[in-house]
Amino acid sequence: LNKEVVLLKNLLNKVMILAVIVAILVGGIVFQNRKSLAYANSRIVPIGDSIFYNDYSMFLREVPIKGHRGAIIYKRVKLMGGDGKYICAKDNNKNVYIFNVKNTEKYKLSNIDATDMDIYNNKIYYANKSDGNKIYSICFNGKDNIKVSDATTSHLRVTNNHIYFENNRDNIYSLSLLTKEIKNVYEGSNCYYFETDGKYIYLSDYQNDNTILKLDAHTFEEKGRINIKTVNFCIYNGSLCYIPFVDEDDIGDNYKDYSHIYNEKGQIIL
Repeated sequence: LNKEVVLLKNLLNKVMILAVIVAILVGGIVFQNRKSLAYANSRIVPIGDSIFYNDYSMFLREVPIKGHRGAIIYKRVKLMGGDGKYICAKDNNKNVYIFNVKNTEKYKLSNIDATDMDIYNNKIYYANKSDGNKIYSICFNGKDNIKVSDATTSHLRVTNNHIYFENNRDNIYSLSLLTKEIKNVYEGSNCYYFETDGKYIYLSDYQNDNTILKLDAHTFEEKGRINIKTVNFCIYNGSLCYIPFVDEDDIGDNYKDYSHIYNEKGQIIL
């Protein structure tokens, strides 16, 4: 009987050890999966059949729309914008990086203190923090770093020969690259963030639960509202892809700094 008791105890000990090992392995996998999800405050930029985003570690990653999570593209850079061929990002040392996502072509510009930036016609357009966030442009090779406008902004997007920009999460304006004329696109003191595909402007309306107000990019007329709460989103083939809204005070708590990316139908694409 004593021998049977000893054998039973040994068996139970082995089972407990195995259970601990399994728990550690499963926990590690879950943690790794979480760490490759999108950072809750990440920009997301569509190019081709992929969306690019920052994960929790600020690694630049790619997720194919019709596939599975892709590999790390680059480390420790903050994604800012893109034009359908190139994406741009910055680090904490005033370096700007431009990536051609279809091959290994890459540019690096130094001493560019950009609050925000976008790409258009092989140029970087950016809010120059060193000059009060006035709008500048610079070529990929670092030449022709010029001031485009004395207008100041914290966020801008460039398409169809226009720079769309906001001022302190307030009004949205358009600046013609051809005539330098500035027009007031939207006045409402409620724009947290916006994106445009050249046809429509989509703004996150923080006075209406950060749902998305849709404007015509040419007439500036309101074209409806998308009842999705988000401040980090992109437009892919005329449809919204987004990270659900998380209050900035909650970032870092209870894994709220990790997030899936969803399409407009609420389906998880990452």
